Parts: sequence; C-alpha cells; structure tokens
Amino acid sequence: MSGVDSEVDMESESKKMEAQGYLNTLYFLGDNSNPNALIPQLKKIVDDEKLDPTAGQIQLRKLFLDNSDKIEKISDLFNFLRSYKKTDARMKHDLSNIAASVEGFLSVYLYSAQNGTDMDLGLLKKVLSRWGRYAVGTEDILLRVVSEKEISQEYQHGLDLDIIKSSMRYFSIDELNNIKSFSKEPGSAYSEIINKNIDLSVLENWDKLVAELGDRKIGGNSGVVGNFLLNALRNSIKDRILANNIKLTAEIKGDVFVLRVEDDGKGIEKKYLKPEYLEVDSVTGEEKSIYIFGEGTSGTNSTGIGLSNLDNRIASIGGELYLSSKSNIDGMVRFQAGGTDEDRDEIHFDENLEHGTVFEIRLPITKEK
Repeated sequence: MSGVDSEVDMESESKKMEAQGYLNTLYFLGDNSNPNALIPQLKKIVDDEKLDPTAGQIQLRKLFLDNSDKIEKISDLFNFLRSYKKTDARMKHDLSNIAASVEGFLSVYLYSAQNGTDMDLGLLKKVLSRWGRYAVGTEDILLRVVSEKEISQEYQHGLDLDIIKSSMRYFSIDELNNIKSFSKEPGSAYSEIINKNIDLSVLENWDKLVAELGDRKIGGNSGVVGNFLLNALRNSIKDRILANNIKLTAEIKGDVFVLRVEDDGKGIEKKYLKPEYLEVDSVTGEEKSIYIFGEGTSGTNSTGIGLSNLDNRIASIGGELYLSSKSNIDGMVRFQAGGTDEDRDEIHFDENLEHGTVFEIRLPITKEK
C-alpha cells in the first residue's frame, strides 16, 4: 500500500469515527426513553398550556444547560458535513438550509440559558417542527459515512413513527411551500408543481397507525427510510418525471409495515434497473453504469445521491424494497431487493395507468422487548 493510500484510509477511518460520535449525540438528543433528552422534554414543556411562564423558563434553562455538551457537539455538525466532499454534496441535496437553522437556533437558546435570558416559545416550536426533518436527513448522511452500503446492527434502532410523521409533516407544509415559492425562477426543476396533486392525507390518520401498532416495534432505521421517502417524493414532483399525481401511503399488514410512494409519471426504463448495464457518457465518452441505485449520476438527469445503494441498505436492515414501473418504452418492469420474485409480482400497480412508478418498502414488525 502506498503512502497516499494509507493517508486516505486513515482520513476515512477518522471521518467514520467522527460520524459515529455525531450519531450518538443525535440519538441522545432525541431519545424518548431518556428523561434528560433535550427534544422530547422540550416538546413536553412547550405543549404544556398550564405551565406557569416563569416555571417554564426555569425548566427550559435547566434542560439546555444539562444538554450543553450535546448541543455544542451537534452545533458543529454542519461544519463537519461541509468539510467532507460527499457529505457536503448530500447535505445540499437532502437538507438545504434546515441543518444550519436547527443547529443555529439550538446554539442561540443555549447562549440564552447560560446568560439567564428568557426564550421565545414560538421560535422553539419552529425548531421542534423541523427536528424530524433534520434528524432523518442527518442520520442518513452520517450513516453513509460509517458505511455506504449497509447499516450495522448497532444502528438498527427501529422505525420511529413520530420522527417519520414529523419529517413528512414538515415536507408537506414548509418544504413544499418553499419549493413553490422558487418554482417560477429560471431553470427551476419544479416549474409545474402548482399543477400537481400531492396526496399526503395518510398523515391525517397517522395516529391510527400508531394505535394499531400498539406495543410492537417496526424494524429498520428511521434515517434510511425517512430520507428515502423524502427523496422519492421530491423526485416525483420534478418536471422531468411528468407526474400529475403523487401519493404517499402507509399501512400495517399483519407483521409487516408497508410504505409506498407512487406517481403517474413517465416511468423507468428497464436499463436503469440493471447493475451491469453500461452507457456511454455524452460528456466524457466513457462507459458508465446508469443503475439507479448505484453511486454517482444515475443517467436519468439526476445526481443519483438520493437512491444510491438504497437496495443494499434496505436489505441490510431486514427490509424489502420493491419497484414497479410502466413506461411507454419498455412497458411494465419490476425490481426487488431483499424480497422474492413472487412478492415482487404481487405489488399493486394500477393497470389503467399508461405509465407510472411505485416504490414500496416493507419492514418487519416484532414484539417490543
């Protein structure tokens, strides 16, 4: 091994260890089972309408001071992600300005706690509304630093339905409104968004899903699954997909939790579902893979960041990934990772549609230990 290769390996290992440290901090701050964890306790204080304002400010200051080391650590996460080429690209792709705002607000509130000044509960609510979106995005990015292709057992904490709902709620309101506000700018990828029907009504019945789940636990990882859902939805509403209707659904089928993102867009050609298929790059003249779950450019005028290694990552958390797509070029094509051909062929697709795509993820449900 050359000296250069050795230095690269050492840098990679160092980045991995740093990412693990940030993951542990992220998990601590959002741990619902920890009575000292910042985010769950913030929600209780902010939502308590009967709490005396003075007593509330005292509790807030204590909470921030007790979590000061974790807040200082997480406040540096933005800089860590910017310092690493891959994570910088993914942060811009997945988190836009939300990482800086969440970390910035937490730092400001910690400063207020340290100086004994009151905190604005209205602004705290805004931070909490962004936390789920921030948490799934940063967790997924950090996990990719630890391993691009799989999620180790220590990070398979299960799917947190509260975090998934929070991230989807933020997307359905703030993120979509932000996309719409910039949709008329030259070169926007979302110039037709105003004409699209985006059905996220599943969020209105989310509490019923939670009640139906009861004391059981959904396997997997919130960052991997949640960030994929966000990427799939954002991709489906882009002009180039030519979709008029996009829908997110979730349901419990026996001992399986099923999430689906479906659209009536132009569909996916089968060549993009073949890992071994190579196509000549129009710019470099070199042959490259255009597999949609491969790293780098997907060949569909997309960065390929959102879906890279999704097939392996979903399989590694005990899940199953299915894709059914119909295009005017190849007709119906189907794909699965972590599942069977029989299950793949049973994925519902509205045959009345001339074209469209369905992504479906299935996660195991087990008894809570």
